[in-house]
Amino acid sequence: MRDLVIIIFILFAFIASFTVVNKMEEKKKLYFFTTNNCVYCEKMKKEVFPKVKDDLEKFDFQEINNSDLADKYDVESFPTFIILDGAKELRRHVGYADVETFKKWLNE
Repeated sequence: MRDLVIIIFILFAFIASFTVVNKMEEKKKLYFFTTNNCVYCEKMKKEVFPKVKDDLEKFDFQEINNSDLADKYDVESFPTFIILDGAKELRRHVGYADVETFKKWLNE
């Protein structure tokens, strides 16, 4: 019986540690809302994103050109950037940002 209790304890400890490690490895989402004819979106892609590549890699970065998701998040202007932790919106930036401003916003 004692051995069974020890095995169960070890099993629960393993499951709990696995859950904690998975939570730590989850990246926050960064949604980049864009459209096909967005001049400032293209400018961000060409001028800003290459210079903040390391910062972007900290996120699950997704470029979104989808009106349903834009409606869901009340996106009215482009580009719009939204950082999410799970389903919770942490912060949002609307419009073009230079490298310094965007980098600072990403790392708030």
